[in-house]
Amino acid sequence: MYLPGISERATRSMRARARLNEAGITMKGYRLWTIEEEEVLRAHYPDFQRIQLELPNRTRKSLWIRCQKLGLKKARHRWLSSEISKLKRLYRTEPASVLRATFPGLTRAAITSRANYYGITRNSRPHKRTGKAAMDAILSRIEEIRWTLRDLDEAAGTGDYFQSHRWRQCRLNFQKIESAVTALDGELKVFWKPHG
Repeated sequence: MYLPGISERATRSMRARARLNEAGITMKGYRLWTIEEEEVLRAHYPDFQRIQLELPNRTRKSLWIRCQKLGLKKARHRWLSSEISKLKRLYRTEPASVLRATFPGLTRAAITSRANYYGITRNSRPHKRTGKAAMDAILSRIEEIRWTLRDLDEAAGTGDYFQSHRWRQCRLNFQKIESAVTALDGELKVFWKPHG
């Protein structure tokens, strides 16, 4: 390790920081934040209309970012895979109070927003039947195991065939039906009517 070189670079960076502080701007040409501006943020957060009146030369985005750096704005929650798994398991059936207890610190709106992002919906009413035996059996099964049509598409590898409701408007695609039945751990059978 070459210590004189490291020491020289450290000295140069200290001088550069001092020049930036003197000039009051960053290397990209942005104005540095002053103590007075930060005091305005602390005094009026979260009233951004008032803050923008007091600091007209700052953009709303820069105000948000600075508030976060000062610890005024709560950092955005990063969802862990274990939390997403819990959300998928509980969101359809559990009441809002259970969801809020499971995800402390998150609002109901934040939980709903994340569920919408993953296409998870609340169980409200059964799917309308089609009169086509194979499709109706699939609908009954997913209601029984509390899957959404999106879950079915993911498990069966059928793209968005089921969630886009193409099976309602067109003839059934039996390759996709067979994939869905297999994904649901079922068996597709054909029965012939006896001639008589």
